[in-house]
Amino acid sequence: MDDQFGVAPGIVTTPESLASRNAKEFADPKLYETVIAVSQYHDGQLAKIRLYPVDLGVSATGAARGVPHMTDSTTGARILERLQRRSEPFGTAITLERSVGVIRIAGPQQGDGAACGARKIPVDRPPSFQPPPRHNHGIA
Repeated sequence: MDDQFGVAPGIVTTPESLASRNAKEFADPKLYETVIAVSQYHDGQLAKIRLYPVDLGVSATGAARGVPHMTDSTTGARILERLQRRSEPFGTAITLERSVGVIRIAGPQQGDGAACGARKIPVDRPPSFQPPPRHNHGIA
């Protein structure tokens, strides 16, 4: 424990020891940066995915840490650019539109998706797909 986190067992309390460990293990701001994906469908097929950058409060303290909120423009751009780089090897093109990442899915209903390098992502389901019936179990 002393070598790994700089805390000698027996000298500090368990909460102090855990705080020291957490300060080192969770110090990377990337652990608190993510996106919320919102999918849009056209005629039952995935057409577009909008990626909203979110910060989980790396600089916040106490109970505010880990609470998601929309990022500022600098943090949002960094998150989306990192996601662009990591998605490129998989053939997924993410464009930035007003601080939001957009993935356009190429398909017969939209020809502009192919121009940006997006690939078609099929939604696998039988042609006669019907959603399951809802049961309210006597609740109105």
